[in-house]
Formats: sequence, structure tokens, C-alpha cells
Amino acid sequence: MSTVELKPISKQSEDTLDMQVDKKTSSQKVPSLCAIRYGIALLAHFANFTLIAQNSIISITMVAMVNNTDQSHVNNSTEELPGDLNGDQHEASTHLSAKAPVYNWSPQTQGIIFSSVQYGMMLMQGPGGFLAGKIGTKKVVGIALLGSSLLTLCIPPAANLGLGLLLAARAVQGFTQGAGYGGQFALWQRWAPPQERSRLCSIALSGMVLGIFVVLLVGGVIIQALGWPFVFYIFGGFGCGCSLLWFILVYDDPASHPWISSSEKEYILSSLHQQISSEEQSLPIKAMLKSLPLWTMCLGTTTHQWLVNTYIVYIPTYISYVFKINIRDNGFLSSLPFFIGWVVGILGGLLADFLLSKNFRLVTVRKILTVLGNLPSAALIVSLPYIQFSYVTTIAFLTLSCGLAPLCQSGIYINALDLAPRSSKGLDTIISEKFLSGVPGFCSFRYGLAVVLHFCNIVIMAQRVCLNLTMVAMVNRTEPPHLPNGSAVERLDDGKNPVYSWSLDIQGLILSSVFFGMVVVQIPVGYLSGLYPMKRILGFSMLLSSVLSMLIPPAAQAGAAFVIVCRVLQGVAQGIVSTGQHEIWVKWAPPLERGRLTSMTLSGFVMGPFIVLLVSGFICDLLGWPMVFYIFGIFGCILSLCWFLLFYDDPKDHPYMSSREKAYITSSLPQQVSSRRQSLPIKAMLRSLPLWAIIINTFAFIWSNSLLVTYTPTFINTVLHVNIRENGLLSSLSYLLAYICGIVAGQLADFLLSRKIFSVANVRKLFSTLGILSPVIFIMCLLYLSSSFYSTIIFLTLANSTLSFSFCGQHINALDIAPSYYGFIKAVSALIGMIGGLISSAVAGLILNQDPENAWHKIFFLMSGINVTCLTFYNVFAKGEIQDWAKETKNTRL
Repeated sequence: MSTVELKPISKQSEDTLDMQVDKKTSSQKVPSLCAIRYGIALLAHFANFTLIAQNSIISITMVAMVNNTDQSHVNNSTEELPGDLNGDQHEASTHLSAKAPVYNWSPQTQGIIFSSVQYGMMLMQGPGGFLAGKIGTKKVVGIALLGSSLLTLCIPPAANLGLGLLLAARAVQGFTQGAGYGGQFALWQRWAPPQERSRLCSIALSGMVLGIFVVLLVGGVIIQALGWPFVFYIFGGFGCGCSLLWFILVYDDPASHPWISSSEKEYILSSLHQQISSEEQSLPIKAMLKSLPLWTMCLGTTTHQWLVNTYIVYIPTYISYVFKINIRDNGFLSSLPFFIGWVVGILGGLLADFLLSKNFRLVTVRKILTVLGNLPSAALIVSLPYIQFSYVTTIAFLTLSCGLAPLCQSGIYINALDLAPRSSKGLDTIISEKFLSGVPGFCSFRYGLAVVLHFCNIVIMAQRVCLNLTMVAMVNRTEPPHLPNGSAVERLDDGKNPVYSWSLDIQGLILSSVFFGMVVVQIPVGYLSGLYPMKRILGFSMLLSSVLSMLIPPAAQAGAAFVIVCRVLQGVAQGIVSTGQHEIWVKWAPPLERGRLTSMTLSGFVMGPFIVLLVSGFICDLLGWPMVFYIFGIFGCILSLCWFLLFYDDPKDHPYMSSREKAYITSSLPQQVSSRRQSLPIKAMLRSLPLWAIIINTFAFIWSNSLLVTYTPTFINTVLHVNIRENGLLSSLSYLLAYICGIVAGQLADFLLSRKIFSVANVRKLFSTLGILSPVIFIMCLLYLSSSFYSTIIFLTLANSTLSFSFCGQHINALDIAPSYYGFIKAVSALIGMIGGLISSAVAGLILNQDPENAWHKIFFLMSGINVTCLTFYNVFAKGEIQDWAKETKNTRL
């Protein structure tokens, strides 16, 4: 069996490459340090400087933000600090607290704050590389830099509003920074000649080390002079300025740069002409998975990042533990290792290119720099706890250990560009550059339609879910009677928040009443959606739902019966919108983009609860719970007007769409959209096991989703006993993560299909399994492994969020097996699923009322059993090809 080997040039050795580049450079005079490519490296240097500075600010400010970072057992030093470094820490902390707030966060909480940014960075490395290939590194890094800077400015107010909001801000900031880090590697694929890769990459990447150095050096001074919030404000403002320069001066390709000289442009392009093909090639996934050099690079990068992140996060805290010095001196001492690292990183790039010019083998140079960047650093940091503590030895060991680590910038970090320059973005981000070429992508009208539907679903779901949280403020009790270990919850102002005496049974009926209306309209809407235009139907339904949302507060004053009537009618309107929209994609979604378009649309259903739960607590606290309904009702009325203006039922009728996009959509659906609707093959549908698999798995999804959406605020209120503002923040976390999971799932599903890695059926089964089985696993962890506040929130968040993987599973499987009847099938599956949602809410309320001590165990075990049973049936019988009963026999458009 033949194997595929990843090589930079398929028929030439490294030595031949070096000789070719040497000949080209000797034959013409090429600009060097004053060249545009070095200017690009310098701008990337400052971009990395800004991103890492904003990432690591909190490492130094944490010493001033909390009332104690000391652990007395850590300080075993017997040597006093020299001179004035040994200041009065109590006096210093008192002086700092007068200028900025101080929080009572435990070391465990501080660790969670430190690490929260890493989750977003980890998730966005791949999408960042993908976006860099789709829209360019210039836009990706520029937007990431601007977003990170704005979020940096928001950190101080977020810390004042609560720990949950601070963690959310840090996590979102991690997403922007991850996109910036992951997207920048694509730049050097087009800009870095082989003999200058080490220099250019080391200049760019050394900005990370310099950023930490500057933050730690000046952070303590700023904190003492102005207070810790100004550290965030200064570096956030600086980042906004850097993003402006980035947009003005950076170009993705030397061929498109307006100011580059012809000699430099020719030099760069000629040095890369055999490595960068103008023709897009598929990513060799199987060969990559079998490539040991690639795996060694991945493992080496993981261990080095572990080491570096430990330095970045904990050096200030470690110095504070050991030496107990004031914040200014702490920042100065913490910055020294990173200044050394900045110098060493740049010198490492020069050394690597020097060795290559002296005919050292490329692989040998990468290994030398990688070993020098890892082993001495690890040895020094491991030996630090075992030496006799003193001021000089501790700082010397820390400085050398951290300072040598950036040598890896010219070793393992650019090794992907040596192994496979055509796939360097793929190796750094494991995401291919693009799925299609020559067709409008994210700026096209079909994606614009997905965005509009996305916001429609946000509004619909927000209006549906807002009652789940406001119920905590609307009634005088939401926890079951006789519940042990209850605690008093902060009451809101009754003037702004009327309180009603509704029992748990009535609350459960009100919460589930919206499903009665949704159940009634599913079949009629699914059938009529294929016969009548959906523009007016969906627009007026959304407007009706918004008006009814604004009528909920006066209805509550009149009585619980009026609230139930409003919710039922609102369910009718929302059922029309949520079911009718699926028919739109029959005419608008090319087969290879179904996952992306539908996941963008359906992700609005999880972004809606996130927004509602995030802001509703604040609105209830500041303005009263009725304003929640008024605000989202008004927003829905405005959006329904936008819908009437922007939407068209068929791409052929759109007046502003390009002819190229129209031709692409219509040609991709030649045998799927009939010119007229055929009669429904009811008997064949009833005998179709793949169709029943979709319906049954949808039942499990809606049962779980309805239960978790409806009762998450109640669960948090009952188990954790937090006020309504904190309840909203904690409840919203899962929907933010679910939103991200849904979008990523769409991209990944279409990637797997476009590269023919899996069949359609296997892709649908994979994502259905992830979306149905993962919540079961995390719910079991919630019941038996959660022993603290944080573990409870983490497992509850993961259980809610992983449901959105199903968006690319059974949710669009009907479009694969029967595109002509997609709207009707979605209506039937949604009807049966909503029956499950209605039953789940009612049964949960009944169990909570009858058996409060064991209620949550019974509710979650019932959900888990349903999920596993339905998923097993789906995986056995699901299909991915058009069924015989769904194929067109005539009136096929060719």
C-alpha cells in the first residue's frame, strides 16, 4: 500500500531549495530590513504584542484586585529582600483599594478567571484559520484585534457587575484572541521566502513576549498611580489604535500591495512559486493522521504552550507569594524574564537563518531550536522548588527559564511551513482554506437570508424563554415546599415587580402553555408552506408574537388564565415561524452548504435564550420584570418590518442578487425542486423507517431542550440559591456555548461532506450522536460528580450547549431524504417533538411538586432514558440519500 508523505516540494530536496533561493537572491538586489515584508512582520509583532498584553493584564492586576493572593505555606524564604523592595504589603493594599475596588476571590476562583480566556482561544484557533482563508488575514486579525481591545475596556465594569459577567467577558475575549492567533499564520504562506521564514516569524511572534514584558513592567506603576482599571483602559485604547493601523497597512498578498517595489514582489513570488499552488487542493486528512512528523509537531507545541502559559499566568502571583513585595516592584521583577525572552526570540530567528545559510539541514535547525527552547526551561523551572530560596537565585532561575522558551519560535512553531507549505494554514488550524471558489460566500444573499432568519429565531426564542426567568420574580416561591437546606433569596422591589401567588402546578402550566399553540399549527403550516409564499405568513406571525409578548404583563394583572391564553396564541404565531422557515431552504440552500446555512439559522434558537437570560436579571433588577416583555416585544416588531423589506421567497425573484449567485443556487438544485407540488405519499411515509428515525430522534431532542431551557433557571434557584441577576448570568452561559457549538458544527459538517471524508448518512449520525448523547453524559456528571458551585455550573452548561450539535444531524436529515416534502416532514417531526416538550415541562412540574427531595434525579433519569432509546433507533435506521417515495417522477426542472 502506498503512503503519502508531506514534503515542502515534491521532487526537490531541502538543499536544492536552498541553492535555488541563494541563486535568486544573488542575481538581484532585494530590499531587506526596510522591505515591506519586514514592515508586515513588524505590524504582526505589534498585533501579537497587543493581544498577549490584553490576555496577560489580569496576571498582574489580580494582585491588586483581590484582598489576598498570599498562601503562607508557600513562603519558605529565610532571606530578606534587598533595600526598599520589602515594603508594607498591608499598607500598599489599603492604598490601592482606595483607588479601585477589591474583591474577595479565593485562589480557586482566581485560577478559573485566569484560565477562562483559554477556552475561547482553544475553540477559535481552527475557525480563525478557516476565516483567514475565506476573507483574508487582514480582516480576521484586524477584527480580532479590535474585538479584543473593546472587551479589554469592558473588563473593569464586568468585574464590578459580578464574577459571572467577568468570566463571560474573558471567555469571549479568548474567542477574539484565538481568531487573531490562528488567522495570522496564513500571512506567511504568501509573504515569507524560505530563507527568511525564521527571521520574519520570530519578529512577528516575539511580540507576544514583549507584550507580557511591557504589561508586567508598567502595570504595577499604573496600578499604584491610577488604579488597576486603568491598565485595562490604556491597553484597550492602544489596541484600538493598532487595529486601525492594521486595516490601513496590511495586505494579504504581496501581489495586491500598492506600495511594494517590483523587485521585492518578484523576489517573494519567485521564491514561493513551487510551494504555493494557485490551484486549491483538498486537505490530505488521512495522510496527516498517519504522519509522525506532524504528530511530533503537535505534541511538542502542546507541551511548550503548557510551559509558557504557566509563566504568563502565575509568575506575578508566585513572586507575590514568595517575596511579599508591593505591586510596582512585583511588575518590574515579573517583566524581566519576558524582556530576555523577547531578545532571545529575535536572536533565535537570526541564528536559525544563519545556520541554514551555512548549509545546516533544515530539520536539524528546527530540532536544535526546539530543544533549546524546551529542555533548559523545563529543567530550570523544575529545580526552582528544590533550591534554597533567595532573591537572586529565584529571579535568575525564573528569568533564564522563561527567557529561553521563545527559541521554539524558530523551531517547532514554523515547522508546519517546512512540512507542507500548501497546507500551512491547515496544519496550524486544521481547517481548510475554502470549500468553494468563484461563488459569493459569506457576503452573498443566501448567507444574508440566513442572518435575517437567525435574528428572527433569536426574537422568537427570546419572547418564549423570557417568562422562564421572570417567573422567579413574578411569584413568591419557585422552589418546592419543604425543601431542606433552603436559604433566603434577595427579594426585588414589589413596586416595579408585581408578585403573584401561583402554585407550582400553575407555574408549570403557564410555562408549558406556549407548546399547546405550537402543537396545533405544525401540520397545517408544514403542508401549506409548500403551496403558499412564506414571506407574509412568517412576517405577520412574528409581528403577532411580538404584540402578544407586550400584552403578557397586563394579562398577568388580570389573572393566570389570561396569561395562559396569551401564551397559547403566542405559541401559534411562533409555531408558524419556527416550522414555516424550513421550506425556505428547499429553494435557497445548495447541498454542500446546508449544514452551514441551517446551523446559522437554527443557532438563533440558542442565542435567544442566552441574551434573555443574560440581560433579563439586570432588567428585572433595574426596571422591573414587565420591561423584559416590552423590550423584546418592541424589538420583534422592528424585525418583522425588516423581514418584509428584505426577504424574497425564491432566489430568482430577488432584485439585487447577482446572476452568478442565482445560477449557482439554481444549478445546484436541478432535480430537487419541482415546478409544482405533488400529492403527499402518506402510506410510503408511514412505512419509511428513515423518516421515523428522524421523527423519534427529534422527539428526544425537543424533550431534552424544552426541559433544560424551561427549568435551568428554576434548578439554579433551587439548588444554588442565587439572586435573579446572578441566576440570569449563570443560566445564559450554556446558550453562549451552544451558539458557538451550533455554528462550528455547521462548518464541520459541510467540511466533512465537501472533502468526502464521511457519507451524508454518517455525518448526520455523528452529529445526532454528539447532540443527543453528550447531554446525557454531562447530566449524569451533574448528578454524581458535581460537588461544588463551579462543577454544577460547568456540567449544567455543557449539558445544555452540546444539544446544538444536533442542528447538523436529524434536524436537516429530512432535506437529504425528501427535499420535496421537507416542510411537511419538519412539521410532523416538530409536532411529535413538541408533544414531548409539552409533556416534559408538565411532568417536571408535577415531579417537583410531589417529590422535591429526589425530583431532579427522576427528571434527569427520565430524560436520559428517552435520549438513549431514540438515538439508538436513529443510528440503526437513518439514511442520507433521497428515498424512492420522495423522488420526482415528472415536472423535474433540468
